[in-house]
Amino acid sequence: MNRLKFKGSDQFYTGEVTPIGRNKVSIEFVGGIPKGIDTSLIEAFTPGGVKFLELTGFTTEYRRVDASLVLSNDGSVFVGEIIQEIDQEKALEDAKASKKNEMCSICNATIIAGCDVTVSGSLEHFRLTTDDQLNLFGKQIQLMTGSERFEYHEDGNPCRYFSAEEMQKIITATMAYKTYHTTYCNALNMWIKNAETLEEVNSIYYGVEIPEAYQNEVLKDLIVKMGS
Repeated sequence: MNRLKFKGSDQFYTGEVTPIGRNKVSIEFVGGIPKGIDTSLIEAFTPGGVKFLELTGFTTEYRRVDASLVLSNDGSVFVGEIIQEIDQEKALEDAKASKKNEMCSICNATIIAGCDVTVSGSLEHFRLTTDDQLNLFGKQIQLMTGSERFEYHEDGNPCRYFSAEEMQKIITATMAYKTYHTTYCNALNMWIKNAETLEEVNSIYYGVEIPEAYQNEVLKDLIVKMGS
């Protein structure tokens, strides 16, 4: 489950946000619908604290059922008992699109955050922004030309020299890290694409074990390497 925050408050609530078309959003809270929240700004965060969704303008209470609150941004409210209020197929497709965006945002944030690499017995951290990746690509070219000393820096520390062996280890580890998360996110998207229900889509989160049916050959090999 994700963490939700509303305008004017630093308090977090546990729940799931599901866009319904362009004009409605459903929020399912854990522990019941809280009182006094300002829904003009809705922010959703992963359990690890990465923001992946921000919605504004959903200020009208369309309908509430138990711990689920449906809001609209066009002033509409639920009237009467409509057997098929929402087109389920469209709701499913909208949920899939939202989930894919969420997974891609988390994947990108995870890659940029970088990884730890043990260099000459010391654990060092290397971020992987676009500039960092370009720098590492340049270092790989330097390696190919036979350079023996490489200027680079651990995240948050001054630039220093690394040996060719150290530089190669950094490049290999960071690129493997990026490859794994890119491949993992691709497999998540295949799972989302083939999900048959809203419940299945909502059960998918970044870090979940991918069902074997959606594990491609590359991901399977990477999982084996990580476990060895």
